[in-house]
Amino acid sequence: MLESNHQNIMSYTSKAIILLTPVFLFIIFSVISPLLFTEPPQQFPKIKRINSPDKILFVGNSFTFYNEGVDVHLQRLANASSNMNTIEVSSVTGPGWNLAKHYSNPAFFNTLKSKNWDVVVLQGHSNEAIKQQKKADFEKYSTLLNEDIRNNGASTVFFMTWAYRFSPHMTNELRDSYVNMANSLDSFVVPVGLAWRNALAERPFLLMYSDLKHPTLLSTYLTACVFYAALFNRSPEGLPYFAQLKKQDALFLQRIAWETTEKFYNAEI
Repeated sequence: MLESNHQNIMSYTSKAIILLTPVFLFIIFSVISPLLFTEPPQQFPKIKRINSPDKILFVGNSFTFYNEGVDVHLQRLANASSNMNTIEVSSVTGPGWNLAKHYSNPAFFNTLKSKNWDVVVLQGHSNEAIKQQKKADFEKYSTLLNEDIRNNGASTVFFMTWAYRFSPHMTNELRDSYVNMANSLDSFVVPVGLAWRNALAERPFLLMYSDLKHPTLLSTYLTACVFYAALFNRSPEGLPYFAQLKKQDALFLQRIAWETTEKFYNAEI
């Protein structure tokens, strides 16, 4: 009889454990999962606006020079404005170059010293700002280049790049890395990658990529519009330069550029 009661108690206990185990697991997962999976707090720019520059130098790679170059399209956008000062835009670029390569490149320093640049735009390799084995060099050479840029009387501007075609998670990583770097150096950052994301959010089939990561003319134009909005603190909407794109596409990209910069510098995205 005692043995039977003991077996019954053990049976009830086993059943209770089986029934309660999912409940306990759910509670534990609910408590721990936010610690494991919650993204770190979003980073926002310290420097919200800069004085409109007249002389702008871009330093980068194919993300800058594809489709004639962001610098060329920025120049044409500015030329299309009826109430802007004449600006001068140039670039120093190399295929696949990172910031360390530019730091060892005499052509960069010769160009830097050739004029009284107002701003120098630094665009790192597509993943060097976020890839673990590259990030230390990104931070190191951002700091070194910034020192030389400032010694030449210019201000540093960071070019926040975009995610690869099938790696949308890179957008937030790039945003935070570029914002952190810019904030640490009291520098300005331009939210190009966020504008790409916003454009694709509204029009998912927009032809933004020529391959897995490089821009089409359409997305280079968007990038130039973002720089126009950010550097000059004015909307590109309505500018008559469309870079041979369809007018409705160009007007859409002009709007995205302005909305993105307005939200970014007001800490809304």
